[in-house]
Amino acid sequence: MGLEQYKQIGGFTAQHVPYKGGAPSITDLVGGQTDFIVSNLPESIGQVKGGKLRPLAITSRNRHPLVPDVPTTAEAGTPGLSITNWTALLVPAGTPKEIVARIQADAARGLRQPETTRKVQEQGFEVVASTPEAAQSFIAEEIERWARVVKEANVRAD
Repeated sequence: MGLEQYKQIGGFTAQHVPYKGGAPSITDLVGGQTDFIVSNLPESIGQVKGGKLRPLAITSRNRHPLVPDVPTTAEAGTPGLSITNWTALLVPAGTPKEIVARIQADAARGLRQPETTRKVQEQGFEVVASTPEAAQSFIAEEIERWARVVKEANVRAD
């Protein structure tokens, strides 16, 4: 999906090669079977640090502390390209607000522990302990954005 968005914004064509996960795509890139990939930093950071891969840009709004010399896509000339990998803590619809608030507060407290934050960042992730309302808004925006990419690229499940 990241490649499709990149192609749309960049106005170029590239052959999509489907993979069953990031690791096989990284293996093929390192082995010279593909020319480039759009990858998650946690999946590729080991190969980057090992000198096997060269990152061209970070698709988030800000540079990442693990690769501070790598520009953002906006800095590299593609300002509309923004792809972030995220994980959310979800509960069933209809969960009472008091329970949601307690789970969110406990999770945020845990994520803000210095040791937890350090370990998460070392793996290439960023800690964002937002509110349930902010998370709901973010997810709705992501659904809308990626639905647009799917429609414009005429993406179909194989």
